[in-house]
Parts: sequence; structure tokens; C-alpha cells
Amino acid sequence: MKFKEYPQEEKNLLEMVWKNPNIKQAELARKLNTSSRNIRNRVHQIRLKGVVNLAGKELYLVADNSGYDLVEKSTVRFEMWKKRFSAQINDMLDVRDKW
Repeated sequence: MKFKEYPQEEKNLLEMVWKNPNIKQAELARKLNTSSRNIRNRVHQIRLKGVVNLAGKELYLVADNSGYDLVEKSTVRFEMWKKRFSAQINDMLDVRDKW
């Protein structure tokens, strides 16, 4: 797959996730010969860029108990991830506002 707009390290991660849906973080780190922390940082950088465009589809890099995957916005898995992620954001905003 071609992820042209990404740096090589992020491109490698996206390609690995695309070829291995539901890949776990530890396995992804091992296959990319890096640390789990580095995987988290790369995933964060990819998410900051927004959607991943591939073959005319807008995909999102989600992570849940099943592992990492690229999913479309209209899927149940994306909605569940968004709900969980939104709850975490709201919790952090509440903590920040208490200061």
C-alpha cells in the first residue's frame, strides 16, 4: 500500500497494520524492531494528521483490546473507539479544570 504523505517510520507502521489487522502493540514493536513506547509515539503522530487516505477511503488508526487496525469512520469499531477516546479526553479536561 502507498502512504505517500507519511515519513518512512510511520509509513512502515501503517503498512504493517494494513497487512496485519488487529496486530498487538508488542508484536508490532517486534516486527518493526523498535519499542512499544516508540509505537505509541508513532501512532500519536499519525493520529495528529487526521484520516489516512488509502484507495479513496478515509481510514482511522484505532487501537483497542483487539489490537491496532485501520478502519472506516462508519464502522462500529470506530464508533466504540471514538466513544472510549472521547471519555478519556473529557476526564482529562475535568482534571485540568480542577486546577
